[in-house]
Amino acid sequence: MKNNKNSKVRVRTKLELVERKKNFLKITDILKKKKIIFFLQGGVLLGARREKNFIKWDWDIEISLFSEDLIKNFEILVKELRKCGYKIINQNQTNYTPKIAFMKKNDKSTFYSFIGWKYNSFNKSYTRKKFKIPEHFLKKFTKIKFLNKDFNCPSPIDEYLKHHYGNWKTPLISDNKKEYLNSRFYTSSNDVFYYINSLLTYLKKIFI
Repeated sequence: MKNNKNSKVRVRTKLELVERKKNFLKITDILKKKKIIFFLQGGVLLGARREKNFIKWDWDIEISLFSEDLIKNFEILVKELRKCGYKIINQNQTNYTPKIAFMKKNDKSTFYSFIGWKYNSFNKSYTRKKFKIPEHFLKKFTKIKFLNKDFNCPSPIDEYLKHHYGNWKTPLISDNKKEYLNSRFYTSSNDVFYYINSLLTYLKKIFI
């Protein structure tokens, strides 16, 4: 793939990655100071485990929380992010897909977000939209050393990454979820629970 400066999967410069590190640590410090439980998964965890660094062509940094914790602290986090110089670009406070998406002002090289995972007792997993993490991965966190700090993540790490990506050890540059995500983690087919949750969210907006 060409390293197109306009492509979201382009390789970031050394300066951009330095800024990403500073912002990541600042953002996670906000959560730590507020004593909000969070964990690494997805591209951040993959980079920490495989590269011992950020994935250079990744375009976003997602930091995961349990949905109830994100919703409970939603306004506090928005306020803290703005105070630290971040611009909120999208926010969703619904029970099933809570999210705060933001970026450092005048820096579009990396987008950041807090995302919430909702427990689904029917299939014993944590879900958001068409993504699913079986509960056993999050019953007890393990720690990963990243940027000289310890962070919570699913356990066991390698087994989780296999669930998330399949062959996670081989780097793949793509923005197509069907190519880089495992079908056990992401389904592009019609998911009845996803649509039921979407309907409940819509009805809640109408009647509240």
